[in-house]
Amino acid sequence: MNNLGIVKYRIILKQLGSYGIRQHKMPSPEELNELKQLKKKRGTVPSKEEKDLMFRIFRYWDKKKGYYQPSRQIKKALILAGAGERIPGRGKETFVKYLKSGILITSERIYHKRQKDVKLIGKWIKKPRGETVWSVKIEINNWELEPFTIENLVPEIIDETSLRMLLTKAGLFFGLGADRVALGYNYGRFEIKELKKL
Repeated sequence: MNNLGIVKYRIILKQLGSYGIRQHKMPSPEELNELKQLKKKRGTVPSKEEKDLMFRIFRYWDKKKGYYQPSRQIKKALILAGAGERIPGRGKETFVKYLKSGILITSERIYHKRQKDVKLIGKWIKKPRGETVWSVKIEINNWELEPFTIENLVPEIIDETSLRMLLTKAGLFFGLGADRVALGYNYGRFEIKELKKL
């Protein structure tokens, strides 16, 4: 803990259960246009060229270190977990506003430790208007994220025990990525491998 009252933690999260994590990044307008042009060239079955493009544009990946998860996904899961937890001694007040403004994840991108067990998952889905489209997700199995740092600006409200409880609940009931448990699917569950005060 420093003079400003900020407590820092080193955290490592890893896969919980047998289901991995799925990604479906929002492509840029340029990438969507490129995909649209490819679709004009084919019939109903996606070509290898189109599948390869989908694999590139729907993943969270960069040239620096490869696959990653946006830290905002972890923050969102924490906030959802905090919505159902009351702060001891504060009546009906929950952790939500303190998680939103008092918990900072210092990196925007949390990279995957293992980069090899990755595959493209594709299937036909029917949209509400009746149109059938090919939907893809990037699936990473046996995943573990590299260490990242959380800065806790409100340690008098969220102590280490509370933070561990909230992260545990976030991993079990909300998860990360596409097709996560919060949406009624099985993917994205995580558990704490390490939570250490710096």
